[in-house]
Amino acid sequence: MNKNLMYLSVFIIVVLSAVGLFLFQNMNQKRKLRQEEMHERKRQQFEELLKLISNKNADVSDPDNSGQTATETDKNSESL
Repeated sequence: MNKNLMYLSVFIIVVLSAVGLFLFQNMNQKRKLRQEEMHERKRQQFEELLKLISNKNADVSDPDNSGQTATETDKNSESL
């Protein structure tokens, strides 16, 4: 009887350990997926911000120039 109880306790410990390991791995995998999603969102936000800044810089450096470069503007002003 004591031997059967010992085997039963070992079996229960092994099963509980397997369940604990499964839960730990599952939580770890979900955490990694959340981190990857957050990283992707931050990367997209950064790219949008970079694009916005570069557009603002282009507008500020050349406000009334309708797409001309600085050298074209200089040539136009010299011809006047």
